Amino acid sequence: MNLSFYQRPDFPGAGITWTGTGSTGTSGTHSCPAGTNSATLGTSVNGHVPARFAAAQSAKADTTIDAYITVPMYRLGVMFKASAAVPDNVGSPFLNPQVLAMSNFAALGINFSTAGMQAWVLSSFVGYKTNTHPAAVGSWHAAMVYYDDVNFFSRLDNGIWVSKPVVDGFNGQPLNTINLQFGATTYSASNFSGDTMEGFCSKVLTADPQAQFDDWYSYLKSKYPAAALP
Repeated sequence: MNLSFYQRPDFPGAGITWTGTGSTGTSGTHSCPAGTNSATLGTSVNGHVPARFAAAQSAKADTTIDAYITVPMYRLGVMFKASAAVPDNVGSPFLNPQVLAMSNFAALGINFSTAGMQAWVLSSFVGYKTNTHPAAVGSWHAAMVYYDDVNFFSRLDNGIWVSKPVVDGFNGQPLNTINLQFGATTYSASNFSGDTMEGFCSKVLTADPQAQFDDWYSYLKSKYPAAALP
């Protein structure tokens, strides 16, 4: 895949650079540096160690998000297992614990709460668009998101795709002032608690992004059978 950011196991531990994984894109040149990585070692799955988040722990990407996504089109994916769920902040998805999100501007993220997994984005002049997918605490899930310059799509595991129209995502915020981060974000009232196995971003939208996500999901099920993805 042509990815601009791709973090995979084994997670190295707190205070150690989480080196990015190479692809046909630029992902091999990016990482979560030691100084911004406070996550700890999670429980191994099929011999692969995830990152574990709790309290204020997080892992931030090495540069601003314009290196990873563009406003017209983007893809994000993350495999995670939540260990707790706080009450959903209805109408304010940026206040829920963030699995993967922008770190200092409430414009885009994948969160987890009692509502389940939510993929959300700020749509200019309209407010927040949120797609909600039921998800269980203590189970591994794969969240998938993409934007095609018209609609904001998301899916959880092998479920159905959900979409909402989005106008000029991010409300015109310059992307060279924002970072990408696993775990807690600036705007979270509560921090994500759980494990993250791998996650990615891409500036490139293929002719059939849903088929490419199908391939990624099949890869996850094959690589981590003990995760028991649906």
